[in-house]
Amino acid sequence: MVTFDRLRVSFYRSLEFIEQRGLSTYDPYDIKSLKLIAWALESNSILRLVLRYGLYSVFFMAPLQTRRLLRIQPRITAEGVAFLAEVYREYYEFFGHHEAKRRALFLLSWLMDHVETSKYGIGWGVPYRWIRGSLGAVPPNAPNAHTTAVCVDVLLNFISCGWGKAGIDNVVRGAMRFLANELFFFENEEGLGCFSYTSFDQIRTCVVNTNADMALVFFRASLLFHDKREIYHELGEKLLWFVISEQGEDGSWAYFSKFSNMPTIIDGYHTAMILRSLAQIYALSRENLSLNGGLVAALTKTLRKGVSFYVTSLVTKDGRPKFTPHRVYPVDILSCALGLIALSDICEVNEGMCKELKIKMVIERILNYSLSRMQRKSGEFYYRDYGIKRMRLGSLRWAQAPMSLALLKVLHVLEGYEE
Repeated sequence: MVTFDRLRVSFYRSLEFIEQRGLSTYDPYDIKSLKLIAWALESNSILRLVLRYGLYSVFFMAPLQTRRLLRIQPRITAEGVAFLAEVYREYYEFFGHHEAKRRALFLLSWLMDHVETSKYGIGWGVPYRWIRGSLGAVPPNAPNAHTTAVCVDVLLNFISCGWGKAGIDNVVRGAMRFLANELFFFENEEGLGCFSYTSFDQIRTCVVNTNADMALVFFRASLLFHDKREIYHELGEKLLWFVISEQGEDGSWAYFSKFSNMPTIIDGYHTAMILRSLAQIYALSRENLSLNGGLVAALTKTLRKGVSFYVTSLVTKDGRPKFTPHRVYPVDILSCALGLIALSDICEVNEGMCKELKIKMVIERILNYSLSRMQRKSGEFYYRDYGIKRMRLGSLRWAQAPMSLALLKVLHVLEGYEE
């Protein structure tokens, strides 16, 4: 069993590593900024496939050295900054650390100052050109649904706790205009609909976890902005019904929607993202969000089925979050972080479900694995564990910030818990 002292030490070491490295770090997908990688991703010809897997093998063997050799520069990602801002905000909320509040507000200012203007609003993206096969290329920093929803959710947390800076409401309103008006909305034969990932995706393709993220921020924004309450509430309900409808009989969700014309998989960290968003919506429905009884019942059933599937099919007995239900490796640090965050949130909002599914025991197993296998003495978390090899990357967005947030949440949830 992980002691609270060990947990606190791991958290402080992770923060120390972040502060030493700064906000500019490598990212798992920054290699797509290379012209050769971009060319290899544009189609699935034999030559491009061979080149693609050859290059990926090189990056696998020496990820840091290869990036330096090819002059890939560390970059600041909005999602990494948002996660870290939330870490410092919760650090202050939990422990009253005043320096944490100052740093949280600095990161909040960075997010507000680094938005990208779009046709109808503003948003956040990733700082590199992004090739996605048949879906085409996305320019650097072009706003996308996932990053924007994550950043908006963090900004709403600051507003909710009374930390809002001047102009924060306008930034959130601009981002909500992007989410509501600029993305493509697709409907299936049953009248259920979802939003595209970017404003470039004219192909009928939806990512399920991103629509779960958007459902959450639409509901949260409906409670904040009275002049948009009905519009945002209606959009939140539409997306929530869509996410519920996408769940399989076993409780799982695929990455792409059922009616998307794309090959897809069920994986650990995207499942955890969905569970976290549903848990937060469930909490809102218990407090001040008005949902009809049928939707609340469907949400509760969906959340229970999803959590049951996650803890039985996506976590091993020794606490390794699996890549897919039928494949353990590679164990991704983001799966560790998001699994801990989602399960901690569920225990916070539904104590009965937490006890019924023995979620705290699963949290302990993932935590034991994460700290014993995935964290270095320096505080750095490995990017991936391949069993025979662990890969280092030092990514703020993918590893350090989400794991730091996960450790804080676990500290809070496991207080006084004994197995």
